[in-house]
Amino acid sequence: MSKFKVGDRVRFSEAVLGPKGLNGRVGIVVGIEPYSIEVAFDGWENGHDGELNDNRTKNRWYCGASELELVGRPLTVDDFKPGDRVRLINGSTMAAQVGAKATVTGFQEYVGTKYLSIVWDRPSDLVGKQMDGGYSPNVFEKIDREEAPRFIVVNIRGTSYLPAANPVIHYTLEAAEKEAQRLAGAHQGQTFRILQMGKAFKSTVQVNIEEVA
Repeated sequence: MSKFKVGDRVRFSEAVLGPKGLNGRVGIVVGIEPYSIEVAFDGWENGHDGELNDNRTKNRWYCGASELELVGRPLTVDDFKPGDRVRLINGSTMAAQVGAKATVTGFQEYVGTKYLSIVWDRPSDLVGKQMDGGYSPNVFEKIDREEAPRFIVVNIRGTSYLPAANPVIHYTLEAAEKEAQRLAGAHQGQTFRILQMGKAFKSTVQVNIEEVA
């Protein structure tokens, strides 16, 4: 008995042999066969049309159960907050390659629908004209926030690096550069440097609680 059912959201994990562009792509199970699972993949056109016979819908493929993993329901705007790290799982945006990573910076609303405001990590991942901006939440999955590149701007005075008490965290080098230039223009003669934040380490203390009379 298959561990999948029609309507499940699944990701194609890896194939030794398979069509181009399928690895990592997310889709919906549309059919269960004795030895394969038919999946309609989001924003993909290198497959077949199943039994639709319309010669237009080429987003389906028959997969082995071992090639698929459950990814759950599509995410909504309410599942995100500024600073969340995301990965593109649906190429229908035509803006970036599937697998491209970004950071959520806020939200936008257009004609009563809310969208994510995001900043892409790498311009080399982009394939369309639209870059940073508003995107539907259901084309992303959330990933570990620690993967985010993070930068702060500090004021250099002599040999001292002086960050603000609550420094703004920038998720792209370009945003940090704009902030450093703004501060340099506002504080003539002072130097502002961009620092990239790395790994963090935290010490913990074991606390033992004892019952006393």
